[in-house]
Amino acid sequence: MSTLPAIRLIDLPTILADARTPVLVEVWQAGCVHCKLMAPTVRYVASEFGNTLQVLTLEVHGFDANAKALGVIQTPTFILYGADQEIGRIAGEMPAKALHQWLASIIGEPAMQLT
Repeated sequence: MSTLPAIRLIDLPTILADARTPVLVEVWQAGCVHCKLMAPTVRYVASEFGNTLQVLTLEVHGFDANAKALGVIQTPTFILYGADQEIGRIAGEMPAKALHQWLASIIGEPAMQLT
């Protein structure tokens, strides 16, 4: 599986302003075991939602200024944005089904993709 695009906090406002779909930002740390375990889950859920959801990653270093600016107190944290504002947040390790259901409860089920 491919890796998800990584962003910097400074670029987030521009990304959100230009987004045509909801944006999910995974905030993670390199030393976080739960973050490492969630990586395949996040990629899988990103593929499920396809082009109906933009999924990005933002690495923090400890609970640095970036984490504080986003109000992140635990990693991984998933922040969902729509219409240039936060519309949902969830944190911690979870199965793919739980992440999918959380997203679907806010933005709806992904459209069926034809291959």
